[in-house]
Amino acid sequence: ASRAKDLQALKTQLNETMSAKTPPRNRLIRIRHIAGQQSAIFSSKSACSSGCSHCCHIDVSVPRSEAMLIGKMTGKRVSEPSVTFPIDQPPAKSFVGSPCPFLTEGSCSIYAHRPLLCRTLVNLDRSPKLCELVPNATIPVPYLNTTTLRAAFTIVTQSEDFADIREWFGP
Repeated sequence: ASRAKDLQALKTQLNETMSAKTPPRNRLIRIRHIAGQQSAIFSSKSACSSGCSHCCHIDVSVPRSEAMLIGKMTGKRVSEPSVTFPIDQPPAKSFVGSPCPFLTEGSCSIYAHRPLLCRTLVNLDRSPKLCELVPNATIPVPYLNTTTLRAAFTIVTQSEDFADIREWFGP
């Protein structure tokens, strides 16, 4: 019951954020915050935990504004990507299997400032084994439904260039 109440409050916050006459950057910050809160609500029901870093080896598409925000919040220099793509096209290069530049000793070194994509990827199974990357296999994982948050994110960032987090923040 308390979870339902918390989720309804987040839904209200998201609706208010999207209807507000505020700059896209402010809406992006609010959407990221709401996504982090939603992730926290489900953390006790998730296989995601400290030391599990399977998802830190998949593609993470980040829009320019979010890369700039992450750079500002972490003090990391943002690089100009060699290749960018619009939100509605898949990236030309895959980084599956390559660790995120912020993965340090099996943990996210920028967890509080992680991209929205990372905030919304919540495995609701008890076992993290489903998240392991298996060559040439697609394993269904029961992820938290974050369609509404991702839709809001898409609306706010639809005209931006995207690149993988590894392109924005090189080694």
